[in-house]
Formats: sequence, C-alpha cells, structure tokens
Amino acid sequence: MIISQPLFIESSSRSTTCVLSNVRLSNVRRVGGDGVLASKTVGADEGFEIWNATLEDCECTEGNGCRIKVDFASTTSKLRVGSSSTMSGTEARFSACGCGGYGGGLMKNLIENASDFKILVVNFAYCSSEKGGNFIFVNSNDLSQVINGTTLAFSVDINDEMSCSGFERGTTGEGFVIPLVLYSKNLSFPVFINGTEGADFSAC
Repeated sequence: MIISQPLFIESSSRSTTCVLSNVRLSNVRRVGGDGVLASKTVGADEGFEIWNATLEDCECTEGNGCRIKVDFASTTSKLRVGSSSTMSGTEARFSACGCGGYGGGLMKNLIENASDFKILVVNFAYCSSEKGGNFIFVNSNDLSQVINGTTLAFSVDINDEMSCSGFERGTTGEGFVIPLVLYSKNLSFPVFINGTEGADFSAC
C-alpha cells in the first residue's frame, strides 16, 4: 500500500484515551513526512495507547518515526505502548521498518519534562533508522528526567545501545544523539564515550 499522508489520530473530546489495538498494518511506503503509519498529538489530560497491534513492513525514505510519531502537547499527556491503562502483557509488535530520519519504530517528542508514558511489552525486529534510534527515538529537554526503568521498561540489549536513543535539547535548542540505556539501566560498569569499546560522543 502506498499512501501520501499518515493516519492522523484525533480525539473527539478532551480527557479521553485513544486506543490503537487489535490491528495489523503492513506494507506501507512513503517518501517524506513523519509517522508513516500514524501521527498523534496527545493533548492535555489525554491518553494514547498502542497494544495488541502489529505494525510491519513499512518504509519512509525521509522523515522521522517510521511506524508512529507521537507528540506530547502538554505535561499531562499520557502514552502507553505494549499495555493499556488496565491491562499488561498486551504486546505491540514493530517489525521490518526503516526510515531516513530518527526513530525506525517510534518517534516521541516531549514538551518540557512530560514523563507520563510507559513502553512496556514491545517486540522490535529488523527496524532501522539512518540518523539514530532504530527502535525508539525520544526528543526531550532533559532525558534524565523522563527516561528510567519505569518509563522505558522493555528489554534492551546493552550491546545495542543506540537502538533506543534520543535528543537532549537543553536550553540552546540544539541536541545530539544519546543512548537511552544510560538512563533506563542501573549500570554497574563504566560506559565508554570514545574509542572502540562504546558509543562515540566525540562530536558532542
């Protein structure tokens, strides 16, 4: 299937929860734009859930968030991936996806330090991005305030640290790619930031 625009998911009213579940979306190709399959802006006191869903075989040669792009419009916005507000163990599956920008599976933009999100039961397979975050990419002012073992709770291979990464804009509005595993795991060993044994941060 070839589409020119993603599915824009809108809420009928404030303080509601939009749910993407019991679906299988596949074989979608786009040239540009963010969110190949879906783009969602989560408003104040609004929730967005993705569970029991399979999103596969999609490609975007330009743009971010090959599968889904989520924007938080408020610090009270909520996101659940791989679970709902009432159930756990309802997997979200992202596979065979690739994009020319950031976030091969999921791209998330957070306003200020909005942290009411949980990425729990998720299966990423064969996802890729040219700029960073093969699985997930998070854009936030301060990653240390929003990424931890609760908000990013699914299993991440420590040897594939750049599969989940993000920007930390700080006060200048400029960012560089940082592996999220630095915040989501309690590491008991040194993290090499230059050379051959770890991610190269020499451009920071």
